[in-house]
Amino acid sequence: MLPKTPYELLAERLKAMADPNRIRIISLLVYGERTACQLNRDVKVTQPTLSHHMKILCGMGVVCCRRQGVRRLYSLNTDGLRSLAGHLLQVAAYADAQRRNPDSAADPPAPPAIFARQQDEQQMEELFQSINRAAQAAHKEQTL
Repeated sequence: MLPKTPYELLAERLKAMADPNRIRIISLLVYGERTACQLNRDVKVTQPTLSHHMKILCGMGVVCCRRQGVRRLYSLNTDGLRSLAGHLLQVAAYADAQRRNPDSAADPPAPPAIFARQQDEQQMEELFQSINRAAQAAHKEQTL
C-alpha cells in the first residue's frame, strides 16, 4: 500500500470532523477530561457508537485517551486541533495573497507535514508564527 499523500490525510481528518456527534464530543471535552460514561450520557448515543466515534477522534490525533483502572478518560489534544486549523488558516492566507496579487505564480500551500501523527513542536510554532505574520499582513493591507 502506498503512503497517503498530505491531501489524503487532510481529507480524512476533515471527513472525521464532519460528524455532528464528534463535534459535540469535542465541544464537551473543551471543559476538561471526561469518562466514556459521561460522554455517553451527554451525547446520547449507544456505547458501541460512542466507542466508534472515540476511536476515530483518537486516531486522527484530536482526542487523547488514558486508562485509569477500568475507566477510560478522554481529553482534547489541542496540538491536533491546532494542526488542522493551521492548514486551513494557511490556505486562507494564500487566498488573501492571491486576491491582492492575482498575477502571483506562487503555488498553493500543500497540507504541511504536521498532519503526521507525531509532530515536532518547533515546526508547529514556526508554522503558527508564519500564519500569524501572513494574517497580520493581510489585515494591515485591508485597513489601508
